[in-house]
Amino acid sequence: VIMRSIQARPINSVRGIDLGINRAAATVLLSFDGGEPREELWVDEERKKRIEKFDEVVAELQRKKKWAKLRGLRHKRANIARYHDWLLANRIASNSDGCIVMIGRADYKRRMFKGDGNKQLRKRVHRWEYARIISMTGLKCAERGIKMVEMNEAWTSRACHLCGSTDTERPTQEQFICKDCGLKYDADLNAAHNIASRCQVDRLKAGMI
Repeated sequence: VIMRSIQARPINSVRGIDLGINRAAATVLLSFDGGEPREELWVDEERKKRIEKFDEVVAELQRKKKWAKLRGLRHKRANIARYHDWLLANRIASNSDGCIVMIGRADYKRRMFKGDGNKQLRKRVHRWEYARIISMTGLKCAERGIKMVEMNEAWTSRACHLCGSTDTERPTQEQFICKDCGLKYDADLNAAHNIASRCQVDRLKAGMI
């Protein structure tokens, strides 16, 4: 065990993070002084390409019944995913100086897709190691003296960040439409807004802003 003393840094904003499968993360930075939100969508194309290529190699070896080579590759997919999760955690921490990092935990998503009939989606959700990403992010943030908080992200994808209504729909995975105020927005960014806003509300109630 290595013990390090990290000096606390002044906090002036909150970064809300919605982790995803198609996109690595959607992030929204809300300043406590009321400045314009900063939004970003982080897509890890390199991870996607490497895993797709690996899956093609495995499928070819299975067709040719090369069992010895397959056994030698059994940990490679996990190692690729772990490496890119570490890169994402480092990216979050390195871009969050002066922030509280509020990250949504998606435990319920494994249950959501259990019986929906979409085998590919269920497989992707099952392989999605969001708990590992959160753990790595917490470690990288701690190394920089940044506070990271986990929260249950249930309903953050359903509620409109502008008016708070839950009378909403998602025509596609990326689209979000509020039937009350008419907002049309990126669904992941909408969730990240809600995650960040919850942190602001909690700090206001505690008299910390």
